[in-house]
Amino acid sequence: MVCIKSKVFIISLTLALLITTISIMFTNGAIATENRLGLEFVGEPSYELINRVTKGGKTVGWTYRIQVDIKNNGDQKSQETTTNLTDEEGFELKNITTFQPGETKTINFLWSTTYGYDQTINVNYFPTEVDTNWNPYNSGKTSFKLIIDKEGGIPAAGTPGFEFILLIVVLSAIIFYFKRQK
Repeated sequence: MVCIKSKVFIISLTLALLITTISIMFTNGAIATENRLGLEFVGEPSYELINRVTKGGKTVGWTYRIQVDIKNNGDQKSQETTTNLTDEEGFELKNITTFQPGETKTINFLWSTTYGYDQTINVNYFPTEVDTNWNPYNSGKTSFKLIIDKEGGIPAAGTPGFEFILLIVVLSAIIFYFKRQK
């Protein structure tokens, strides 16, 4: 009787160890496969002014080429990846591509604005497939400040306080002048 209980215990223990070992192998395999893809930004996004829209000798709009470099550090091809650019006005541009192992791609956007102020541009990349979970290996984000080239632009309205102070000084001078005349 003791022998049969010992054999059952040894078989149960062996089965438990086998199931645990197989579970660990599958779990580690899934994690290792996920780590085989490693998309990341390379450097900072860059931009250059490529067109200035003028009307009546004044600049009323700007078009910039924005470039973002993304590299696949993994050893497997990426799935379709969407690179998304968004500005402060909510304007959005998208680019969809895939990355071979070790490949660096420059993603280009043509971004236009009629607003003459500097803007923060947000850039994200993520899996295009809706059902894919986002993780640090297939998604990322960065942002940068795009400085608008204001040369020849529409002049700013100025500081409203300055005009008010100037008006008060002029009115005070006029009142003082007339009081002095009496």
